[in-house]
Amino acid sequence: MSSTTENIFRSRNHTDASSIIVLDESLETRSAGRCDLLVSVEPHGIQIALKERKENRFLALESFSSDSSGGENYWTELLEKVSANSSLLRKYEFAKVLVNVHSPTFTFVPDSLFRKGDELGYLQYHFTLDQDAVVYAEPVSYFQLYSIFALPSSLVTELNHLFEDPEIIHHSRSLLESISMNSRNQNEKQLFLNFYGNDFDAVVTEGKKLILMNSFSCKGIEDSLYFILFLLEQLEMNPEDISVRLAGTIEKESALYKLLFRYIRNLYFSERPAPAEYSYGFQSVPGHFYHPLLSLSLCES
Repeated sequence: MSSTTENIFRSRNHTDASSIIVLDESLETRSAGRCDLLVSVEPHGIQIALKERKENRFLALESFSSDSSGGENYWTELLEKVSANSSLLRKYEFAKVLVNVHSPTFTFVPDSLFRKGDELGYLQYHFTLDQDAVVYAEPVSYFQLYSIFALPSSLVTELNHLFEDPEIIHHSRSLLESISMNSRNQNEKQLFLNFYGNDFDAVVTEGKKLILMNSFSCKGIEDSLYFILFLLEQLEMNPEDISVRLAGTIEKESALYKLLFRYIRNLYFSERPAPAEYSYGFQSVPGHFYHPLLSLSLCES
């Protein structure tokens, strides 16, 4: 049930690029120890949310942006900034931590072919890995797949230091868990696009079958359009007929949306993942924003 108290959220922008976007004031009197902390680590920043376990309700949302293009100490510096400036981490305690990490080093293996212990080999078939890379495997039950991914050991070390043994999940799983909720009664091909800056994830499903999931790094919106139209052509999907759902950092008045609409008429913005509930403060946040972060609620064991 939503709180009826006024001023349920507050916003601010600081030079440290941190921002409390939603903060349900019930947290002032309610134990945050009954909440899970959900974290999304993306190429251009980190987002944090608090979700109450009993009511399955999001109560707070905080975002940190980064202008860095990477580097040897990127993860250390970014996570130290989060640790020093996060109001949610400093002020509240929580029962469990789930971390969604965006990594381009990932692949999928069907359940029937997956063999525990062979995770490194699956990735080495596609990628050249650093010697100290940490490899993970996790099931994506609806599509009968395993997501295999690798992270830099420096990132894993920093995440464990900051969050004390978090459950680490690849961003592909959180997106697929959310997409599966909307594809259960759909047998035709569907395209889902999740944008972060100029880059994006593309997911194509057909009923319970995952046709494609890939991440694209782009220099500008023209690159994004090229990759999307090429993808549709290769999969024999007609841009004039296909329905495309959008999530992430794209808005209807943006140049990217207007460019896509010239070629793809059936564009729809995604809604927040169900069946979670959301504090009143989320009404000020577009429903398709922070999709991988909010979809983490579907990955809890």
